[in-house]
This record gives sequence, C-alpha cells and structure tokens, in this order.
Amino acid sequence: MSDLNDQELAKKLVDQKKWLHGNIELTVKQHNKRYHICEFRVEDDEFSTIPKVIISISLRVGFIPEECLYTFSIFWQDGGKKYRAYQLEVCPPKKRSHNGGKKSASCHGPHEHIGNEVKEVRTGLGCADHHDWFKWFCDRINLTVDGSVCSPFGGSDD
Repeated sequence: MSDLNDQELAKKLVDQKKWLHGNIELTVKQHNKRYHICEFRVEDDEFSTIPKVIISISLRVGFIPEECLYTFSIFWQDGGKKYRAYQLEVCPPKKRSHNGGKKSASCHGPHEHIGNEVKEVRTGLGCADHHDWFKWFCDRINLTVDGSVCSPFGGSDD
C-alpha cells in the first residue's frame, strides 16, 4: 500500500465532512475467517458521492480478545491505485505495530497515519472496545453514519 504523499490533500480528506447513509455490513474475508472487512463510499453535505474516496474497515478477530488487529482507513483512489490518506491501526498496546523508517519512528500499540506521518494514539481503549474505536475513527475523520454497524462479534453496534 502506498501513502498519499500530499499531506495537504490527506489532511483535507480527514477534515472534510462525510456521510454514510445506511448500515455497515462486515463480511468474512474469503481466505481467512478471522478477518471481517468492508469498503464503502461516502457522501458530502449535498448527498453527492465524494469522488475517489473509499473508506475501508478490517477487523481481525483474535483467538483471544487481546489479540486484535483493527484498521480503519480512508483511501484516495487515482488511476486504479489506492493511496492511504488516513489510517487508524489498533492492536494491543505492547505489540510493535509500526516499524518506522526514514520519516517516522517505530511505535507500539494503536497509531494513526495521516499521509506519510505516523503518530501513536493513546485513548485508554482496548481490543474489546471495537465499537468505541470505530466511533473514535468516525470523529477523527469527520464521518457521520446514520445506520448501524454489524459487529464481527455478533449483533450490531448502534
């Protein structure tokens, strides 16, 4: 996956008001039943689909609750290729979750990517709080969902 290297565009995508009208249905990934995934497009204030913007959710259900891996992302699609504009990655706090590199340090536990910047996230939430992580993501990216979210753990999160 490539990062969106245009920091200004990445921040604009995060800040722009976005709407999803309807429910979010997670499906089980075909080759790994521990992953529940969903991708959808969002609308602006005038109920028009925002071109080139895709929201992606991937929840890995661990064998034990403390083994989670959740990713909530905004992608900018251009020429058939997706670029990560924003991503929240959630995993246990002690797990090394980002290796770092030339532009960023390594980190443990939950963190976010905005374009090519990486920042640790400390909220006090854990793996069992997948619904609260989703709410945090929605608040962070200015997304309003007026439906329910089907939970990978059974039932729905309203």
